[in-house]
Amino acid sequence: MLTSRLDAFRLDTVLGGSSIIPQRERLDPVYAGSGVGLKKNVPYGGVVDLLVATPGRLIEHLENADMGAHFAARLKGVEVLVLDEVDCLLDGGFAQNIATIIAAIPAARQTLAFSATVPKKLLPTLSMALRPDHVVVDCVGEEVVDTHALVTQKMLIHPLELSLLALLDCIRDEMKARPDDFKILAFLPTARQTQFSAAVMTQMGLEVLEIHSRRSAGERVAASDTFRLKAKQVMLSSDVSARGVDYPDVTAVLQVGAPGSREVYIQRLGRTGRAGKAGSGTLLLCDYEVGFLEQLKGLPIEESRLAAPGPDATDALATMVEVAAAAGRVDDDLATQTYRAWLMAMVGQRKVLKWSKQDMVNNANLFAAKCLGRAQVPPMARDEIVKMGLAGLAGINMIEGVSEHEESPSGGEEVVEFELKVVINKRDMAPVLQKDTVAAEKAIRALSEVAVLALQTAIDADGSAEVSGDDGAVFKILKGWLDAKKVPIVKKPISRSSSSASFKALERNMSSFSLCSTEGGMGSRNVSSASLSSLAASPLGAGKYVPDPAALKTAEGRVAAAGAALGKATRAVAEAAEAEPADAVMVAAAAATRTAALQEVADAKAAKASLMKGK
Repeated sequence: MLTSRLDAFRLDTVLGGSSIIPQRERLDPVYAGSGVGLKKNVPYGGVVDLLVATPGRLIEHLENADMGAHFAARLKGVEVLVLDEVDCLLDGGFAQNIATIIAAIPAARQTLAFSATVPKKLLPTLSMALRPDHVVVDCVGEEVVDTHALVTQKMLIHPLELSLLALLDCIRDEMKARPDDFKILAFLPTARQTQFSAAVMTQMGLEVLEIHSRRSAGERVAASDTFRLKAKQVMLSSDVSARGVDYPDVTAVLQVGAPGSREVYIQRLGRTGRAGKAGSGTLLLCDYEVGFLEQLKGLPIEESRLAAPGPDATDALATMVEVAAAAGRVDDDLATQTYRAWLMAMVGQRKVLKWSKQDMVNNANLFAAKCLGRAQVPPMARDEIVKMGLAGLAGINMIEGVSEHEESPSGGEEVVEFELKVVINKRDMAPVLQKDTVAAEKAIRALSEVAVLALQTAIDADGSAEVSGDDGAVFKILKGWLDAKKVPIVKKPISRSSSSASFKALERNMSSFSLCSTEGGMGSRNVSSASLSSLAASPLGAGKYVPDPAALKTAEGRVAAAGAALGKATRAVAEAAEAEPADAVMVAAAAATRTAALQEVADAKAAKASLMKGK
């Protein structure tokens, strides 16, 4: 909109959540004219004066095999780098991505970083984007009254089973108080809970918008635009709307569940009471979340409680029944995903809440019955249950499907045991955490098995997660720094029905075709087109899936190339760290490249394994 009247000014966007192919066609002349994309010989967009990008998608373009070199060459012409909401970028799991981007653009540039807050702990990391002599401009001033101090703040404490009813009551109360101009923004803990709650509100006859990571970029933009431009709107959101978005005339902000911190609470609250207009905020806490109030000391919050209605409260009881029925009509798959997301979130909070594992499962099942409207406990796969450390607990509905490590070719029963494997990537941590690296590692090592797996789950889902040390210090652990997983130890006894002669024959056949199972499939690196053809014709290969030799060769080439790139990236990290004087930017950039190389190795191996299994 800012550039709409500048006819000669070219702007383009590079965003995730949508197809990358049209972006490649617009941005790269070689790709556009190659016919590789959806449209052959699509007109090349030419010069781009302003490129607005999300970090992850920009790096996808840089690393793409078809156009990465051409795109990287064009970035060498960048004159100005703008980092908006820089504290969120550098503290929200994107620090490595930013380091990679900085390494791809000229050092002789102007950098502008915008942020509402810059915590002191981020200053060392921020130095990788700004020059040592950068200038700080305060656009607010110390004498300006904080917006949140001018907003009416309320808190509603309720039992877990009344969570949806509490949200519905708050929405209806605001709609009744401001029937002509209500604009309500509600934040929920997870994308799945946002999705499920929106479905329930729709079942209840309310028109609601929803915006979260499970929606495409186009859907998020459409919801955001509708909420921005129109009155009498209700939008349910995950944290994607917490900051960096200016929605005019928001009359009420609802926060469901305890926010991650006091700062997050204030940032969300700041979506209302803007430009001198009145607003209100309500924090909805379950009984077990009241400990969060310690973080809100000093804020003018009016407290109230919502109790289960008594037998004489016929209207309230009728609404409860109505909400439960609406929840029960929501799709089973969405309810199951919401249950799993809730349980995963609680794994990370269990120690803070002082719950036992059984307490956590009991509350999850109460959530499933009363909030999700399920008559049965939603199912979870064995691997999920083991990863969260919940195996053997009462109330878990485990799916008894056969996973890969449970198959026994010999027909014998398996004895499956698991051990926890924890790998901490200090080489990538050090450039960002610097002197706190050792303390962060110590904090991770001190966690229980379940807590480590919960931390890994949170990192995989959100790109980062926090861990607390003994002294109360909090460390943000980014994706790629921690690899914690349960590793199966499988013992396969020989079946009673299998003779030693048959196993010797199997061994002879296996060796004659250069087969191995180390990649989880049939072929080894030495497998050839001829050997695959022979295998297909042999008694051993009869009726078996045989991978295409050309596809196998391509997959092996990808694995080899990824391994070579990882070796190169690892050496680059070591050289950057040992340079005199040490260059923090180069160290961070090299570490980011190595993390990407590690991921490519894993992806290449996974692709090969899938090919060998015929997936």
